[in-house]
Amino acid sequence: MKNFQAISLDLDDTLWSIFPVILRAEEKIQQYLVREFSRINSYTISADCKDAIKQVHQSYPEITHDLTELRRLSFELILNKYGYDPSKTNNL
Repeated sequence: MKNFQAISLDLDDTLWSIFPVILRAEEKIQQYLVREFSRINSYTISADCKDAIKQVHQSYPEITHDLTELRRLSFELILNKYGYDPSKTNNL
């Protein structure tokens, strides 16, 4: 098998419906955060994730295209909010 040069995602639903996949991925990461970091509130994790993404977008508009970095920084904010070492995001 050859090495991949690029991966493209169909985010406008022309080939397949992406929204259910994104929702499921969000649900899974939120479940993981609550399970692995016991101080994270299972009732507010969804709002915490949305707030963190929004805050990162506002603070770092130059990285809005970099979804990996955007998520990493948002996880740092969430972990910090609940008193965890933000560097633990490197293991997520």
